Amino acid sequence: STGAARRMKLGVNALFDARGGALTRVRQLLARWSAATYTEGHEITVFCSRFSLPLLEFVSSSRLALVECSAPVPRLAGRFWAEQFRLPRELETRGVELLFSAANTVPFRSTVPQVVYLQNLLPFSDRLREPGYGPYFRLRTALLGRAVRRSVRRAHTTIVNSEYFGIHLLRAGSAANDRLEVIYSAADAFSSDLPPASGAPYWLSISGFYPYKHLVELIEAYAALMEHDSPPPLVLLGEAHFGRYGRMVREAIARNGLEERCRILDGPLPHRESLELLRNAAAFVFPSTCEACPTILVEALRAGLPIASSRAGVMPEVCGDAAVYFNPDDPDDIRQ
Repeated sequence: STGAARRMKLGVNALFDARGGALTRVRQLLARWSAATYTEGHEITVFCSRFSLPLLEFVSSSRLALVECSAPVPRLAGRFWAEQFRLPRELETRGVELLFSAANTVPFRSTVPQVVYLQNLLPFSDRLREPGYGPYFRLRTALLGRAVRRSVRRAHTTIVNSEYFGIHLLRAGSAANDRLEVIYSAADAFSSDLPPASGAPYWLSISGFYPYKHLVELIEAYAALMEHDSPPPLVLLGEAHFGRYGRMVREAIARNGLEERCRILDGPLPHRESLELLRNAAAFVFPSTCEACPTILVEALRAGLPIASSRAGVMPEVCGDAAVYFNPDDPDDIRQ
């Protein structure tokens, strides 16, 4: 902040499963850092796990180094072990002077100054009280909420991706206003070499299969619409992160006899294939209720698609007048 710029050792905590919005943001950041001259003279190290190794292809610059922090236990427990025990040692060994944690949590015991980026609103939302969640998922979300609150207290600066999310943090007493920054999610630019739109039109919805995504309500609305109209087929792309709800979605399709009209694509797809789906869609439908700033909704805006969206939460802040809105709890309103 004062005097001539000096060489700094910067770290990126990318110890998360490489999928969804978190992957998109880190990929965008690394690509910009690789190309930008303002990072010249700095040493940037990206710390990842075997679950975030897809980032490797974006660490192409000599100014960026990749360090894998493997854990002896899988997935969520593995991330906690790597982040809280392995990463602090790596930061000290490599002399990192500032750490950016890209997905909700930070190493609590590290003395390195830290910036944390929050992306998961669910621990701060009353939507978790709705039916459809099992006890394990509720417990995991509650533990994540505690870890996020502790991370916010530990970090020098907290970045959120919408004003809506920031208001939730402030109301919960989890952040101080002078340590909170809002930086919206950004869409990747569409590649000029993508094939032109072709084939029969379809409506597209992309999201994980969680109860707050309200995909069952969307299917019920689509079934009601089929009684009076002939809409394009409905394509759902997403991972069944929450197995019970994935079964509920498939049961809703079968119950309404929509096997020939409603198609589920198991994700995640490579990013280019997701962009191709957006390029070829006739419209994008987004019935979710609990989002901080959904990257896929920003991608749909970037694709120039007509959008029908939930009016809950942050969605009007993201889309403004570029979407038509419905009540995601009411299949009849979605149908209309």
